[in-house]
Amino acid sequence: MVYGSAIRKSQLVHLKELKQSNEILILGGGTGWFLEELLKVNSSATVLYLEASEKMIAMAKKKISDADSRRVSFVHGTEKAVFQIDHFDAVVINFFADMFPSDELYQVIGRLRDVLKPGGRLLCTDFVNDTAWQAMLLRVMYIFFGMATGLTTKRLAPWRSIIAELGFKRLCSSAFWGSFIFSELYKKPR
Repeated sequence: MVYGSAIRKSQLVHLKELKQSNEILILGGGTGWFLEELLKVNSSATVLYLEASEKMIAMAKKKISDADSRRVSFVHGTEKAVFQIDHFDAVVINFFADMFPSDELYQVIGRLRDVLKPGGRLLCTDFVNDTAWQAMLLRVMYIFFGMATGLTTKRLAPWRSIIAELGFKRLCSSAFWGSFIFSELYKKPR
């Protein structure tokens, strides 16, 4: 409610860039509304939907048609399951990076880089911490989510610089909600 439509718009802005991707990993896909939109844009992709909440998986399954359900594999698990996964043309992590401290996020993004094919795409949408007002709002959000969900992370990792440090090339970037939310599409080097 706080961010209006910015959350959805930010996740959809670069979606068409995944139109040609054949095998896509969605990590932490939540309720499945993004999956539904992805399947509309890309009518031939197969998707591995990796989600830590069985409740979210059940909700996501209800959002897609029977025909589309044949193209999606739902897996209950966390980013740790990425070790056992084949290679993908694209990986989507929307509002996922904000759950990890810097050292863990570096390892997670490194694993994602390893499962991406050369030239593969990484779509990341998340909050940033570039100004004092963003830092204050993030502090409040982390306190709230710590109490509501048990999230132990207390500050936002610099996900954009971690992705760049791991060798990804940024292809496009879009800002939302006063540049507090960014959606960025990256390419893994060949």
